[in-house]
Amino acid sequence: MAGEAQNDRIDAARSVVITVLDGALRHGTSKAHFAQLVGITPQFISQIIGGSRMPSLKTAMTMAASLSETRCLDAYESERWLHYVDVYWALHQGREIEIAGQAQDSPDHLVAVLRDLHGGATHNANAAESARAYRAAADIGTTAVRWMGSDPSTLHSAESHLILHDVFSVLGRHADALWASNRCTLLCDLADRSALREELPRLEALSMNARRSTVVTLNNLGLWKRAYDLSLSHEAEPAFRHTPEFWKPHVFRDRLSSLARLPRFAISEAEGLADQVLRICDSRGAAQDQLLALMISRTLARALTAANRSDKAKRVLDRWVDGLDKLPYAGPLHKVQFLRAYATCLWKLGDRDGWQTHANQALMLAATAGLTHQHGEISKDIEARTASRP
Repeated sequence: MAGEAQNDRIDAARSVVITVLDGALRHGTSKAHFAQLVGITPQFISQIIGGSRMPSLKTAMTMAASLSETRCLDAYESERWLHYVDVYWALHQGREIEIAGQAQDSPDHLVAVLRDLHGGATHNANAAESARAYRAAADIGTTAVRWMGSDPSTLHSAESHLILHDVFSVLGRHADALWASNRCTLLCDLADRSALREELPRLEALSMNARRSTVVTLNNLGLWKRAYDLSLSHEAEPAFRHTPEFWKPHVFRDRLSSLARLPRFAISEAEGLADQVLRICDSRGAAQDQLLALMISRTLARALTAANRSDKAKRVLDRWVDGLDKLPYAGPLHKVQFLRAYATCLWKLGDRDGWQTHANQALMLAATAGLTHQHGEISKDIEARTASRP
């Protein structure tokens, strides 16, 4: 069993190395150009992405530097990518890289603290307090998972990794986010379901959310087709089969988010997914469902805008504009994502002043709330569109 767990951890590290490199090169530079910079062959890069080869640590150091120089990844993400190459070889050679420390709190208390921090970061209307909560969750969560280790007999470590995934995604640390989702998935898969019979619903929910978190990271890495294909498998998960009406809004929103980024997709599929989610939200009528309805509307509008149906996208978004600040549970991240979608829609409609107003609002809120990923994406949008203006 220990050997199998070690092999699973090696596979998790390999997955991070492959996936981050694939996404970086797919949207950054050609394999041929990158190979020339590093001094390797394009075939070797294809073998790495295909999973049949792994770069040595020395080669990976040169690759990381080139990923940063070509702006395929920023300097921090290049460093984190290199870290996971080191993790792979450390595990492969039998070196232990997660050194357990000592902690003053119990696992129950640590997870409770992480839940509170994550909830505050996600739903706090005060952007500055949200930023502090995200930073604290990253620090405490990293310490917590190192201390808890990889014991699949408890769900504390799995839940902590899941929370860390969301925090790392918000902070733009996509390699770390993918590692966290891989670890959460692995811990759920290794858990003894008979021993955890009383916690089975929690285990199934964690397992479902771990797989959903991988879709989020694949989208953030620009691997939209892989994300879409993975989302299709989620309806076969035990949690979905047992409570489909609870999970459909989340799974369908994930799928729509991937679909909206594909070069070609059927508008009817996008609208069908959104319609199913909105009908479920309307039938339940809970306060949290209002937020979910906002986010599926935002995702649908993004798809419509991409399909050159910006007039229809604006009608979808307009119903939310005036009440955005009063919407229950809507935190800075939700508002930034909505404002960004609205700004993009206005740009496509030719409303340059409206675009600039909403894009700047989103940028300022993302900066105040510490939403590093969103801030970076909005900055790139503004830079590209400003450069294209006559």
